[in-house]
Amino acid sequence: MADYLKRFDKLAKDLAAQDYIEIVEYRPRPPARKLALKAVEEKLGAALSEPLRAFYEQTNGLKLHWTIKANLSPTETNKLRKKSTDYYVVIAEYIADPFAIINLLSLEDSILKEGKISAKQTEPAITFNNIRYSASDFRKRLKPFDVMNVDVCMAFLLEKGNGNPPVLFLHDACSDWTGSRPTDFGSYLEMLLATRGIVEAREKIFAVEPKRTAEPLIGDEKFWQHTYTPKMFARSN
Repeated sequence: MADYLKRFDKLAKDLAAQDYIEIVEYRPRPPARKLALKAVEEKLGAALSEPLRAFYEQTNGLKLHWTIKANLSPTETNKLRKKSTDYYVVIAEYIADPFAIINLLSLEDSILKEGKISAKQTEPAITFNNIRYSASDFRKRLKPFDVMNVDVCMAFLLEKGNGNPPVLFLHDACSDWTGSRPTDFGSYLEMLLATRGIVEAREKIFAVEPKRTAEPLIGDEKFWQHTYTPKMFARSN
């Protein structure tokens, strides 16, 4: 079983060791209760996938927020921005709009939470994975679990009999799911570890053209680290 908590602990330590990074908060939570895990499986009508069970058995969500130190000299800032050609380096971030954050909610606050998200879509029905849902039913099935800011989040789409629910990118105050490239939870965790939680990375990877949903983006640790490691963390040749 993958030791996700150990890997996130290591990520937080590695980030803190960088001269230009400040850890604002790192807070893993206690493991999920067995009753919560059972309730999730009952809601899904299926056994949890190994990544989902492994993660929540180790920590019932976690938060890792880091930022670029505000006291970098102009020379250090220019050097970092020159290296980071894939993501714009924000030095003085807004509190409500972090440069890098992983904010994985508990099972109780995500999958088990009742209610539905607000949405601006007006179409009466939505087809996903060849299944047609009413717009209202589709919204009920969307469960945000990684909330980055007031505008964007990642959400599970609960499907009957699927213990490995698709993960979608939501934007426009987490109300718009059009144009999201799906993934799954195991791949998403590997993406977070590879991109170090940079918010812009989620948008670049999972947001595609409006009214078009791309094929699912699934990959293991090697795929994500090789393809999506931010250039500011890439080793020098």
